[in-house]
Order: sequence, then structure tokens, then C-alpha cells
Amino acid sequence: MKEFWRWWCELWWCVYPGQHKERKLIKQEEQLKTKRSEAMETISKARSEIEDMAQRPRSRGKVDQQYDPLDTDLLEMLRKRLKEIEDKVKQSTDIDDIDNLEEEADQQGAFSAYLCPREEIWIEGNLTISLMDWWGVPETEIDKLHVLLLKKDDKYEYLPEDARGKLYALFQESDEWDDYIEYYEKSKKKYASKLFWFGIIPLPLVAIFAIHYGFLYSPFLVIGLWLAGLAGACVSVITKLPVLQSCRSEKMGGYIRDIWMRIGAGSVTSLIGCGLLGWGIVPIGIQGHTFAEVLNSSINCLPAVPTSNNSLRILILLAVPMLFGFSERALTYLEGFIVKTKKS
Repeated sequence: MKEFWRWWCELWWCVYPGQHKERKLIKQEEQLKTKRSEAMETISKARSEIEDMAQRPRSRGKVDQQYDPLDTDLLEMLRKRLKEIEDKVKQSTDIDDIDNLEEEADQQGAFSAYLCPREEIWIEGNLTISLMDWWGVPETEIDKLHVLLLKKDDKYEYLPEDARGKLYALFQESDEWDDYIEYYEKSKKKYASKLFWFGIIPLPLVAIFAIHYGFLYSPFLVIGLWLAGLAGACVSVITKLPVLQSCRSEKMGGYIRDIWMRIGAGSVTSLIGCGLLGWGIVPIGIQGHTFAEVLNSSINCLPAVPTSNNSLRILILLAVPMLFGFSERALTYLEGFIVKTKKS
């Protein structure tokens, strides 16, 4: 529905070009305000992570009995850098610049790993991995991260800096997966929304009218079958959106090409399947009538299908091409049937 209103607003701006520039400036200002608010939340989150690590109690090591000091120089440097990023975000008027500053704030937050008390490094790392597992990150990636963290042993006591380095890498990996999953979900929602409002909803309605008035102009019937196949292909694409990959990639960004390929293949498949059924190669009976008779009755108004069953006839002519567009297996079945018939 959101896409529909956006399209309507764009049409309205074309009709009234005098207001287009003003509305565009207002829209840009709203986007800038939203992006700045998101960046400020990221900065606040990074600052909270750093302060939380700095305030945790520290004790002597169980092995060397040495006190684990807080790196105050690093703490002050991170505080100063986040304050600089915050000031730049408030002053910037470029969305891309704010986006880069937000990413830099995320990186500063990952440095909180070097402030983590050594006795909590293993605990903190496992909590981060558990959170990523809850996000739905693939198991293969989770197993790799467990190997990176290693097992809890005395190495965390003798070599705390090495362990903090592993924790820092883990924090960075978590931030990158968080950004990727957000991008992945937004992309899926965008594609599914467009296919629903511009494909699944209008195409069957137009197909119904085209099939109904096929007796006036026979190509209307073909157009109706083709539109029904397009609708079935759109449903197929929505139900088979790509799953989260085992590694981060830009597959969702290039998925629009696959969408057009699958919709085109589904529409052509529906026409081929309906043509084969209409030819009578596969004599499928529908309440005592073949698909070919239903097609002919729609064009010639023959009594093969009574007028009282007009709605049923349209439903049949709508459902069959949608089935072919939704699943390629239906056409594969027909192909196998034809080959089997020729051999016999």
C-alpha cells in the first residue's frame, strides 16, 4: 500500500510541477533528519558499550595474581573520538557523510573489547555468538566463530591482549552481520511489497475481465491467460525469496535480475502449458469438459459450458495458467506425458 501512495504522489507532482521542488526539499529534509537520528542512536549505543566495559570490576588473575589494569588512555581516546563524530553528525547535511560517520561510530564501539576484564572475555564472546545465533546467522558461520574464540583456558590469563584481539574481531563480525541482516530484511520486504501490490493484486483482476470479454476479441483471451501466468509467477517469486546466505554477499542487490527472469519464464511457461492443453494433447476433463472446450466456449459462446457456469469457466481459465506460472513442474509433467505418448 505504501508503494501505491508513493506512486500516486509522484503522479500528483507531475501534474503540479510547481509544488514538486518544494515537496522534494521537504522529503530530503525528512530523510536527513531520520538518518541523523539513527546515527545519534548508534553513537549512543557505542558510548554505552564502552562505558559499560570501563565500569566493570577487575580482580587479580587466578594464575599470575597480577591486577588487570584499565587502559585509561584508550578509554579517553574513544570518548574523544565519539564526541568528534557526534559533532560532525550534528553539523553534516549530507546523508552519505552521516552514513559513513555512523559506520565509524560502530567501529569505535567494537574497541570496547580492549577494555573488557580478562576474566569476562570468554563470557562476553560466547554471549555475542549466542546473539548472532538468535539472529539466524548460519550454523557454519557460528562454528567458525566458536573456533576463533577457542576454549576457556589459562591463555586468557597469560595473554589477555591476544584474547581481547579475538573479542574485538568477534565484535566487528557481529556488527557486520547486524548491518547485513538489516539490509537483507529491507530488500526482501521491498521486493515482496512491489510484487504483491503491482503483480498479485491487479494482474488477476485484469485477467478476469480479459477472459470474460474474450468472445468480443479473441486476443483478449490470450492476454488474460498470459496475465494469469504472470500473477502465478509473482507468487512463485515471493514464496522463494533467497534465504540468508552462509556468508555475507550482495546477492539481494542483484536479485532483481533473477526476478525478471523467473517472471518471464513463468509467463511463457503458462502460455505453453495452456496451448498444449488447448491442443488436446493431454485430455484433462473438467466436469465432463476438456480444457480445449472451455477455451472454445469462451470465444465462440458455444453451449459446451452453460451460461450459468460462466464464473466457473473464468475461474478455471484463471487457475490453470496461474498454476503453470507458479510451478515449472506442471509443464514438466506435460512434457513427460507427451514423450510417453509418442513412445507408446
